[in-house]
Amino acid sequence: MPPTPGLLAEISRALSPAPAVTLRPPTAADESALRAAHAELAAEEFDFALANLDGSAGDVGRALDQYAREAAGTDLPPGRVRAEFLLAEVDGEVVGRTSIRYALTPVLLEVGGHVGYAVLPRHRRRGYATAILRASLDRLAADGTDRALVSCDSDNVGSRRTILAAGGVLEDVRADHEQYWIDLATATVRPLTGDDQPLLWRALGEAFAWRDGEQARPEQLAEPHIAHYAEGFGRPGDTGAVAFEAGRPVGAGWVRLLPQQDPGYGFVAPDIPELTLAVMPGQRGRGLGGGLLDAVLDQARAAGHRAVSLSVEDGNTAARRLYERAGFRPVGRVGNSDTMVREVGGAALRSPA
Repeated sequence: MPPTPGLLAEISRALSPAPAVTLRPPTAADESALRAAHAELAAEEFDFALANLDGSAGDVGRALDQYAREAAGTDLPPGRVRAEFLLAEVDGEVVGRTSIRYALTPVLLEVGGHVGYAVLPRHRRRGYATAILRASLDRLAADGTDRALVSCDSDNVGSRRTILAAGGVLEDVRADHEQYWIDLATATVRPLTGDDQPLLWRALGEAFAWRDGEQARPEQLAEPHIAHYAEGFGRPGDTGAVAFEAGRPVGAGWVRLLPQQDPGYGFVAPDIPELTLAVMPGQRGRGLGGGLLDAVLDQARAAGHRAVSLSVEDGNTAARRLYERAGFRPVGRVGNSDTMVREVGGAALRSPA
């Protein structure tokens, strides 16, 4: 059965390179763009400019002066902190903005946090929000911030996904306002959720094309015998973990139950889930895979699985060594791959007859 156009489009978006977004301070030449963006988001009751653009003479000039004072941290009124107001630009066009606060007041700890970002409606669903947030986190990290607070309304599904895609870990929900912390100094691992579906496709592509120089194509991952490893993550038995560094995913691993009539390459039994694990290019050889694998096995144990299986191809020496160190043992062979199993808890695993 050929893949559906919707699935192919979903995977293509997930595998697309991150958009190149530039953050820069606004200038007098941006008056028209600033006014238009402010008016556009005012219809959503959102303050784009964070300044009083009332249409009076000199209002944009006063806003630019305010931005400059806040960026320098000089002549700030009580309750204000050093902050940058930056336009987000793609190919010379303003697509959104960010406000980066370099300290937290009691008010910002409750609502606002370190970063407030926005994407104009006509530019949404293109990955710009995630790119803007990550670029903002880069600036915070360069300034010495170790942990960043980012928040969103509980009913803002798009913003929640953006924050999760940057490694946000939920701390609290206050008055329908979700508070997430993002570690900028060390690698962190959190459980996978259904909101991580684009990341799962990327990780599946890396696991599928593990040889140096290989790159998975969307039509390959959309084939049913490959897509069933990741499509619609969040069904019963699904569990896993994702690792982040400085707002960017560096690896992901998960397990999924597959039925006997639709088995994976490492199928052992319908009640034993198969493992998919990938560390992103440029991040390998740093020991991230071992820590991520430990986290996934812990998740599998907590989910009540008694064992985990996988398939490792001949030639994938690094992966094989990782799995052997973690206690996986070969139980069979399919083509040029070994099927391996590791018990994680519960009833003992019987050896195949």
